[in-house]
Amino acid sequence: MGGVLTDLAQFVGEAVFAAGMTAKTSAAGVSLLIKYYEADGQPYTKELPLPVGWLSSIDLTDNGIIEVFKKEITAVEQQMKAIIKATPELKRVYDILTSFKGIGLINAVALIVATDNFQRFDFDARKICSYWGVAPFACQSGTSLNGKPHVSGYADRYLKSLLSEAALTAMQFCPAIRDYAMRLRARGKHRAIIANNCKNKMLHILVAIVKNGTRYGEQKNDDAA
Repeated sequence: MGGVLTDLAQFVGEAVFAAGMTAKTSAAGVSLLIKYYEADGQPYTKELPLPVGWLSSIDLTDNGIIEVFKKEITAVEQQMKAIIKATPELKRVYDILTSFKGIGLINAVALIVATDNFQRFDFDARKICSYWGVAPFACQSGTSLNGKPHVSGYADRYLKSLLSEAALTAMQFCPAIRDYAMRLRARGKHRAIIANNCKNKMLHILVAIVKNGTRYGEQKNDDAA
């Protein structure tokens, strides 16, 4: 399964890159576009929904570049879905993850890849939250200095940024996360702390439902994870 996960990791990176570029249509964006597809003056030969020499034929206006990346996103997403569908165990875990409101294709695949389809971390939600950079750690020095808890700066910021998008959706449409955020807000917590704690809770829930082998909502104690 290692090769499959490697392919998925590459596709996630490509999809996120393309999605990000649709929001950065500028001269700098065009430069990155050229660098991404053509290295050292040679056409990028990886199979893509674009022909060799495509750069000279496309519309380099903002709308033209956006359309190019939309096609790229669609093609990469289709490849990821095909890999998942062809691998029963990946499909099982993917279906469980995406049953949670806010977790879509990119975040689900990122979770599968980073955890080796949940073979890493021994279903320890605390370890996974630490890896994602959303687990708070106490700040202590000796016996008298106790600072506010903070998250680690050594975590994977890429994964954390993906989860941030999912958390925004969950805080709107997932009752458990929405209510949790409202309780934190009522206690006067800063919005950054609220967002981080929601991401932490989301990961705890996701780990629990994958471990139990049940889709979100099938067990009454899912939200207590």
